[in-house]
Amino acid sequence: MSALERRAPRIAALAMLVAALATMTSDPIGVFNDDGIYLLTARALAEGQGYVYPHLPGTPPAIHYPPLWPALLAVVWKVAPVFPASVGWFKLLNPLILAFTAAALTAFLQRVLGLGVRAALGVTLLGMISVPVLVLGNLLLSEPLFLLLAVLTLPVSERLVRAGGVRTAAAAAGLAALLVLARTLGGVVVVAVLLLLVRDRRWREAAVYAAVVTVLLLPWQWFVWRATPGFPDELRGLYGPYLEWVAAGYREGGLPFLGAVLAKNLDASWAMLGVLVSPLVGGAARVAAAVLALAVLVGGSIVLWRADRARVTVLALAGYLGIALVWPFWVDRFLWVVWPLLVAIGAAGVANVALSAAIARSQLATSWQPAAVASACTFAITGCGMAWM
Repeated sequence: MSALERRAPRIAALAMLVAALATMTSDPIGVFNDDGIYLLTARALAEGQGYVYPHLPGTPPAIHYPPLWPALLAVVWKVAPVFPASVGWFKLLNPLILAFTAAALTAFLQRVLGLGVRAALGVTLLGMISVPVLVLGNLLLSEPLFLLLAVLTLPVSERLVRAGGVRTAAAAAGLAALLVLARTLGGVVVVAVLLLLVRDRRWREAAVYAAVVTVLLLPWQWFVWRATPGFPDELRGLYGPYLEWVAAGYREGGLPFLGAVLAKNLDASWAMLGVLVSPLVGGAARVAAAVLALAVLVGGSIVLWRADRARVTVLALAGYLGIALVWPFWVDRFLWVVWPLLVAIGAAGVANVALSAAIARSQLATSWQPAAVASACTFAITGCGMAWM
């Protein structure tokens, strides 16, 4: 291992930390609503009230938000100075988490997606030091923790699907459970792993994986199930279970509701993609950049799937994006948190096409093959798309 390979994760972490701190604002905690609720529930945990909403009448149980992020905030509440002197401590937490994420993503790109050390470092910085990630790092939201856990969970999950092993199944399940306890949509990783294990008839690993995930998530689910029937009706929309109001919306609205949600989320997603890949120009140039970026992402996913290099990642991200598009909520937050992973998938796909093109060029030196020409053209098109991104 070269010196650069050893230092690359630390370089990525330091660059991310500097960028996150440099873009930190003086906005107070609570301006985003969710960040204030996270801190209030953390205070309740730290002060021994239990996992409740201390600011609501009757202090009802906090069944809307998974408990891992508030639990981490509660630890900081206990060791930091008395609030509000501790605000700076809290605002430092997500920049530190993003720094660890950058280091882990650099390793993931090398070891799982097959990028060279310089490419891995560049792609990490491209995905992490971006507007979506920096905005999330400036707020006391759970998304940075979710992204860190995702980048830690996916390599172990990929190793489980490729190589198997009961111990690997238990480790992957433990990380996946933590991911779900950070944000419920982390369950797409659990589903992806189980689908791939069952497809390959790996019954023992599938059973161990499912059992460990179930055992670790059961206390939280039991807490929600017990508290839901008596939860105040007036508070259910904002503070009650996630699926309850979504199911009610689809039950009452039917297909027209689905069409409206899809139209709104697709429009917002397309607009976000255009701004991110082409922030300095608009009009036709922005549309072209967005089309190329989308083609790189889809093409990269197909290439990695066929190469059997990151099937859990590809399948989980596909499920995540599918749910985000039909979820009646502000879709940008769903997309912001996975933006570095989307960039990683596109870049890894281009790298694999580049390798195929290099092989094709060597073949062209001895024989003229149309297939080699097609591979080279594909590489050129996708390479331009990534450069434009």
